[in-house]
Amino acid sequence: MKKLLSLVLAVSMLLALTSCGGGAEKKENLYNRGLDLIQDCHTLSKSESYISSMFSGAVGKDQINLISSGNFTLPENVYVIEGASDILLKNLIAETNIEDEVKEILKSRLGAVIPSQLNAFGGVSSLAVSNMFTADKAFLNSEISAPVIYLYDFGTSPDFMVSFTPNSEGIVTSVATVILNDEVNSLENEEELKNFLVDRLYLDGISVNLLEK
Repeated sequence: MKKLLSLVLAVSMLLALTSCGGGAEKKENLYNRGLDLIQDCHTLSKSESYISSMFSGAVGKDQINLISSGNFTLPENVYVIEGASDILLKNLIAETNIEDEVKEILKSRLGAVIPSQLNAFGGVSSLAVSNMFTADKAFLNSEISAPVIYLYDFGTSPDFMVSFTPNSEGIVTSVATVILNDEVNSLENEEELKNFLVDRLYLDGISVNLLEK
């Protein structure tokens, strides 16, 4: 248990060390950026030295094998999820009395917690394993003005979520996380996904659309 908690803490610290890539681009292909991050996660899942240094014991072994043996070359579908940050913030305000300056800080970050919320349904093992295989990168794109999440559906392989969060000076932070949640992985269309997010995460009013590639 202590090693699992240490793992979550260590990976969380790594997420803070994002690197900013390239120069400003006029039009960014978020779909391809997300796929690149997912390939990084897959590479980590196949590294025995990385896994042994971060994880020990039989707990989570089946989940690790499921990721490492997966095919993440081309998703069957990609869903674009918008409005999550605003709805989460609204829900938070309804339950707490937080300052305006704190609201602005949280607004740009809340959407990225959705993958962790989904993996938490599977318990501490799912959460720890998913955090092991998280990849992130920052890039420049001033055209992205609001947080957005892409859900990549890989059929029989686990789904991935990639969050894109705009920050100051046109910097966008992207984070890819594997989704170890059987309910999510069994959803077949955007309507089912939207209903699931509304029912389980109380994201009433969220927008979910199929990406036209």
